[in-house]
Amino acid sequence: MAPRRSPGRRFLPAKTVVASLAALVLGVLALRSHFTAVLEFRNGELQAASYRLAEDDFLHPRLRLLRTRERLDEVVASGKTQFDKIVLLREWAHRQWETGRRFRYPCWDAVEILDLARNHGNRAFCVQYAVVLLQACQSLGIHARYLNLPGHFVTGVWSDDFSRWLVMDPLRDVHYEVGGVPLGGWELNKAWRRKAWQNIWVVGPAGARRRVTAEDLASYSSYSINIDANQLSKPVSYWHNGKVGALVREADYRNYPVIGRDTLVFWNKYLVWRPRGDASPMTEGVVSFDPDDFRYPENQTVMLYQRCRGHEDRFFVRLVAENSSTFKGFQVRFGDGAWVKSPDRFDWTLNPGVNRLSCRILTSFGWTGPESRMSIFYWPSLF
Repeated sequence: MAPRRSPGRRFLPAKTVVASLAALVLGVLALRSHFTAVLEFRNGELQAASYRLAEDDFLHPRLRLLRTRERLDEVVASGKTQFDKIVLLREWAHRQWETGRRFRYPCWDAVEILDLARNHGNRAFCVQYAVVLLQACQSLGIHARYLNLPGHFVTGVWSDDFSRWLVMDPLRDVHYEVGGVPLGGWELNKAWRRKAWQNIWVVGPAGARRRVTAEDLASYSSYSINIDANQLSKPVSYWHNGKVGALVREADYRNYPVIGRDTLVFWNKYLVWRPRGDASPMTEGVVSFDPDDFRYPENQTVMLYQRCRGHEDRFFVRLVAENSSTFKGFQVRFGDGAWVKSPDRFDWTLNPGVNRLSCRILTSFGWTGPESRMSIFYWPSLF
């Protein structure tokens, strides 16, 4: 029989007593000295990829012509966010022509592609849609790159709103989301490999949504990016009916190769994603096992800070623009205040309680980069 517990006086465990005394001591010390604690620190990312994404100058004459002639500012005018405007550009690119099996393969120049479609009934396919969308994005100062998939070609667009690369498929006029967050090619490939796509939605024109299917994601069974997005200044190289050359803009459109008649092989700098341990046959391009090669963050604001000597309530802050080819300046916001222009170095004086600082890049095209922010709790000495 287990012994009965006597209903005598109860004592606190030794650990509880020690903890209570420690809290009391710390409370007394807090009254005699200042106290600071970093509550949140969400900093910009450093570009860790093993290459540089090659882009055309966003002020290239052909991009400026595309923007003005196609009135792209009007195309995106109804979009409230950068992401909304990217979707509007995709929908616009999709509407420009209908595909066909036989067509002349033009140079990678959006204006030329549109001219051939409108003036000569050229029914180009997924590559040309991707080129038009990519260069439309570039003309508005938005970073974009090409994604090469099995039997398909789409555009990856950098979103400052979501701080990630997103898949935009202008041929099918769709993108993909989970929980309202749009997805990139690397994530879709991972979903395919793991057969975990139950929560993915296909989002089409005017926001129409449906559940993704295995057939939808079949194109993402393999995933690679083209690290060149500068075909206006450096035309693609290709093999055409036994001859090697560059696909340049022709004075006579009839000089372009004909799909369905001519033999074409293109040389592009592809970086192929391959998880470690994957025993799939080697494919065209350079293979990478490093997710950072595909992450490639743009327009990042990196915050550096340290306490000012002799001032317990003041921090010195330095801002660094990382991977921002169109960088114009910085904006900062203290607490819930308005965003204001800022130098790259400044002092931040803390008030008692929670102090919040947000920073971001402003580009020469008017876009604002992903937000970096930190929160510090500060309590001054009372003696």
